[in-house]
Amino acid sequence: IDIAGCCFIIGDIDHTLPLSDVPERFSAKNRRKKRLILASVIGAAIALSGAIGSYVLRSPKAEPPAFTRADVYQQLKENKLHAITLVWHGKNVALYGRCESTTDLTPFFYYLKEKNIFYYNNIICNNQIISAINDILTEYGYKDIIITKGNKPGFFLLSGYIPPSPKWSEVENLLLNTPGVAGWEIHNNSNNKINELASEFKKNKLINYVNIFKKNDVIIVAGEVSQQNESKILAIINAMNKNSNVKILFQNIQPYISADIFPGKILRISGTMKNPTIALDNGTSLGIGSILKGGYVIDAIDPKDGINISRPDEYIHIPLSY
Repeated sequence: IDIAGCCFIIGDIDHTLPLSDVPERFSAKNRRKKRLILASVIGAAIALSGAIGSYVLRSPKAEPPAFTRADVYQQLKENKLHAITLVWHGKNVALYGRCESTTDLTPFFYYLKEKNIFYYNNIICNNQIISAINDILTEYGYKDIIITKGNKPGFFLLSGYIPPSPKWSEVENLLLNTPGVAGWEIHNNSNNKINELASEFKKNKLINYVNIFKKNDVIIVAGEVSQQNESKILAIINAMNKNSNVKILFQNIQPYISADIFPGKILRISGTMKNPTIALDNGTSLGIGSILKGGYVIDAIDPKDGINISRPDEYIHIPLSY
C-alpha cells in the first residue's frame, strides 16, 4: 500500500515478506497522454481501412476473359490438335481423341485455364501408349524392342526379336486391353539382317557354302569354306558390322543340318526352271513355299546348287548330298 510515498507490504504473520520498490505513480497528465496516443492509433486504423474499402468498391471486379466456342476451336487448329473432339457441357468441356505427345497439349490447356474453362481430359497420346506397351514387354522379358506408331491410329510397330513362347499369349491379352491400342505388327530386325546377309552372299555366289542362324543376340554364319571364300565372307560381315547394331560372327566349320527336316528322303529335283520340285521317297513332292518340319519354308530349289530353306532367324543351305 502506497501512502504518501511510503510503501506498506501486508502479509500473513508466518510469511517472510520480500522488499519491494515503491511503484511509480501515474499522473493525470500521463494518463491523458496515453489515451491520446491510443485514440490516434485507432483513428489512423479506421481511416486506412476506409480508404482501402473505398478503393475496393471503386475498382472494377476482375472477371474472366470472355471467349466463344469458335475461339476454342481456333486454338485447337493453331496448336495442330486435329484429332481432338470437344463435347461441351455448359461452360465446361470434355476432351476426346488422340495426340502425338502430352507436351503438345500444354499450350491448349494453358489457354483453357486462362479463360477459366473447366475441362475433362480424356485424350490418349501416343507417347503414353508406347510407354505402356514397353512396360508390358519389359515385365515379360521382351527387352530391346523398339516401339513406334503404325500407319493407322491405334496400331503400333514392335521392332525386334520376339521368340515364340507360351507367355506371348498373355502379352497379347494385356496389349489388347491397353487403352488406345487397336493392334500391332512385329518386325524382326534380326531376321531382316539375315535376309540382307543372304542377299549379299547370293550376289557373291557364296550362299551355297554357308548357313545363317541367330543365337541369343548374335547372328552366326557357319560353313566349311576355302581360304579365298572365307576372305570374301569376312569382308561382307565386317562391312555389315560397321553399319549395324546386330553383331555377326563367322565360323569356318561344317554346319549342322537336322536329318529329319524333310518328311522323306530326297530322291531327285525335277520340274522346270520356273517351277522346280523335290521328289521324296514317300511319293510326295515339295516346291518353293512348301512348309517343312520346325516351321522351315523352302526358298529356293536348284538342280546344281541344292535347296535353301529358312524360318525366322535362320537361313540354311542344303546340298544335294543331304
